[in-house]
Amino acid sequence: ESMTSDYALTFDDHGYEPAPASSHTTSSEGEHFQLLRLCIDAASYGNEGRMVNDYRGVAAHANAVFANRQVPSSHPSSSCSSSGCPFKLALYSSHEAIAKNSEILVSYGKGFWNNRT
Repeated sequence: ESMTSDYALTFDDHGYEPAPASSHTTSSEGEHFQLLRLCIDAASYGNEGRMVNDYRGVAAHANAVFANRQVPSSHPSSSCSSSGCPFKLALYSSHEAIAKNSEILVSYGKGFWNNRT
């Protein structure tokens, strides 16, 4: 992601459920994270993020990237507490501005394509 990337949107946290207790948890530098099972029906819920597609078969490269970011307390959807702000999945333009009327394209990643059935 470029330091001059434009923030595009934050994906909402509605439509998720915690993963079963038997699922894996992971930790990083003393912090523990619970894995979530996402189930979002883009036909009936969401924002502009519903329109994001993989670049393969459409363009030579992605024009946007996903990033985990803490939502600042001034953000309208923020639910910050004294322990900090939650992390949300955000979308940024990758190298240059996304042109008006252009499709927002990302890389879904090898994991998506390797596990696609």
